Amino acid sequence: MRSIEQAVGRLLLGRIPGPTLNCEHRKQLAAGRLGGITLFKENCRSLEQLARLAHDIVQSSMHVPVLTVDQEGGAVQRFEEALSPIPSPMALAALGEDELARVTEIGASQLQKLGFNLLLAPTLDLQTNPLNPIICTRAFGSSPQQVSNAGLKAIESIERAGLRACGKHFPGHGSTSEDSHLALAVVAKSRAELLAEDLKPFIDNLPYLSSILVGHIWLSQIDEEPIPATLSKKIVSGLLRQELGYDGLLVSDDMLMKGLTSRYGLSEACILALEAGLDLLLVLGTIEETMDAHRAVVEAVKSGRLSEARILASIKRLQKLFPERLRTFNLDEEETRLKLFAREVENATASLVEISARAVVQHRQGFIRPEKNGLSQENTASPLHSTGTWHVLAPRHPRYPMNLADEIQRLEPRMQLSDWRYDLATDLEQFSNRLSSLEGEKQVIFLTYRSFINKEQCKMMQDLLASCRVIHVAVDSPYDLVLSENSRETPSYALMDPSNLAIQGLARVLTGRAKAEGRLNLDLSPVELPV
Repeated sequence: MRSIEQAVGRLLLGRIPGPTLNCEHRKQLAAGRLGGITLFKENCRSLEQLARLAHDIVQSSMHVPVLTVDQEGGAVQRFEEALSPIPSPMALAALGEDELARVTEIGASQLQKLGFNLLLAPTLDLQTNPLNPIICTRAFGSSPQQVSNAGLKAIESIERAGLRACGKHFPGHGSTSEDSHLALAVVAKSRAELLAEDLKPFIDNLPYLSSILVGHIWLSQIDEEPIPATLSKKIVSGLLRQELGYDGLLVSDDMLMKGLTSRYGLSEACILALEAGLDLLLVLGTIEETMDAHRAVVEAVKSGRLSEARILASIKRLQKLFPERLRTFNLDEEETRLKLFAREVENATASLVEISARAVVQHRQGFIRPEKNGLSQENTASPLHSTGTWHVLAPRHPRYPMNLADEIQRLEPRMQLSDWRYDLATDLEQFSNRLSSLEGEKQVIFLTYRSFINKEQCKMMQDLLASCRVIHVAVDSPYDLVLSENSRETPSYALMDPSNLAIQGLARVLTGRAKAEGRLNLDLSPVELPV
């Protein structure tokens, strides 16, 4: 290491604004003032473009760069324009640990072949709060032991594929009601409750985890002052390092989240995080914000506030995990190898549609009526066997199209379907008027999305059940299943995944082309209807 500036740079990851490596980020990578890049959806247009971008980042870096992404699958799908989309963690867990391991390794292997060396996964949070706005189907389930076991399978698969796994979001984000992107998330459990519940999947997997991502979560029973775990010496150095004995790499969640910056500001938060004992900081803003954080940390070292030994300890952990650059695609010389990889991705994607269909949970069979509706003759198990039009009632969502009507129509061109959309903050009077205007036998496939947060869907379900034949699909949170729990005639499914891949799989199930084999990993017994 040639300077303090370069030593500090090794500990900071940035974010680029588009599909190519811009001049300023290239300059800072080459100078050693940036230790790598985290990529997102906006950085991906195609496989060839993504391969070129990864190659440019790796080759431009003075350090062995950390090239990372939070490609979790399901709701967090960054590269579906280039790589195989994969089902959500909860959907994979519904199929069992063997399938989970196999699919996780497929996704990780594709990333590794592009030159990625760190995967910000698996999520080891428990999904125990219906009002949680951030985890949901990113978790494997609600049981500490189930999540622990599934987490180990995922960790082993990621590492076997040649990436480093990063368990998150320590000390557990699943029981919070806040989104740490927007505010400080709070867990008010006692130490004993934490050890038995939220912390258990992390503790069980400490021997297998190369790295852990620490979230902006306040443990109010451990820290009296409202301080996020990322900045807490009691949590990082005390609980995680000393009490639990973990000596692997500690990664921050994005340091630009308002759970931090609203109180501390970016630069001070970065210094506090390193003082607390973190090793690698995700500073995922503009290049100006990342370099402001860099300058502040350098000044803290020069002034003696941060010791050089503290910085070097983190560098040592990075060098242990990432001793050399991974191979990337040099497209000027390896066009054939990229074409072979593209074919591999295409074949994997086809198999993952079938896996996604099998992962669907059929919570209740409800009616099955062997009438004709233009469906293929062999699809007698389909709940869509009836005459007349099926109205697919789906939410307008800014991220997830949920084009179920189109996917069913593609499989069954002769079916009569309509695509009926509603806003999550829906006008109930307008909805009632539209429902009253439907002619003939009213048949609706109702896709709900996080109804405990978007509560109007509860009243919509009541109105539908009173006047329609309904098929209920809980697209994201399986807690939505309670909306139709009291109607035995209503078939209900938990998709546990709002992505395009999952909607394709659901269409195969509803048209009888695939069998729903998933088993729910979430306890619905204590859950009551949202009011």
